[in-house]
Amino acid sequence: MLVIMLIGWLIATMIFGNILTLMTQLNDHQNFEVIRLLKYFQIINQIGLFIIPPVLFAFLDSNNIWRYLGLTRKPQLRVVTLSIIIIIAILPLIHVSALFNEQLKLPAWLQGLENWMRQSEINAESLTKAFLDVKTTGGFLVNIFMIALIPAIGEELLFRGVLQKLLHCWFGNIHWAVLLTAIIFSAMHLQFYGFLPRMILGVLFGYLFVITQSLWVPIIVHFFNNGMAVIAAFLFQNKFIENNYDEIGQISDPLLIIASIIMVVTLFVVIARLSDNQGKTNTQI
Repeated sequence: MLVIMLIGWLIATMIFGNILTLMTQLNDHQNFEVIRLLKYFQIINQIGLFIIPPVLFAFLDSNNIWRYLGLTRKPQLRVVTLSIIIIIAILPLIHVSALFNEQLKLPAWLQGLENWMRQSEINAESLTKAFLDVKTTGGFLVNIFMIALIPAIGEELLFRGVLQKLLHCWFGNIHWAVLLTAIIFSAMHLQFYGFLPRMILGVLFGYLFVITQSLWVPIIVHFFNNGMAVIAAFLFQNKFIENNYDEIGQISDPLLIIASIIMVVTLFVVIARLSDNQGKTNTQI
């Protein structure tokens, strides 16, 4: 990670010139050059933290990197399609969990911690909005790469491909492995008032991997989930739609939320059967 950062710093110096001046202005999210620099380091950090470590670990711990990380089994198109439908169907539950998360309050003696968490959330939200504030095709493609593609590949390699596998070996219980991985996955983002919805997504990605035995499925679904936000923000910035990315799935009707949960569970059952049939077919072949 340190080597990657040093290389990244040297390359940044060649691209941006005197970056020390920009480094003193990192909180100025209205400065275009600052945002360009932050996006650059975001990409470098993600590669150094989420992609290289799991690949290196798999290389050292096995004789087949692709098999160890769960990348050898190609999912059926039907399974991928149903998995994408799941991420859409679960949006109402994600929205409700986000509202609940935002209303959580810590005891009075932890007021200082709560204030710090809220300020961190405000800063993270400000940076996210600055990243998504693009109106050009080039800026849109950079965001797809930085916000959707790299996190989808890197985070799934690290959390589902390696960590969930290790926790399953240690605890001997796949459900605990999925849950603990989802908790760590959410906590690593350091956005405390989005902890619950992100944990739910982590559980979703974890079980998709367990059921399909293919890491490609959670990678694709993760990419689709993040990509929706990037696309919605781009369309909003260019006045093609009226609702921004953070307003997607805002449904509070209890019946619709229950229907959402039932639909998600049903789709999981269907995906499990399709994946089981695929496994039997591969075994017969």
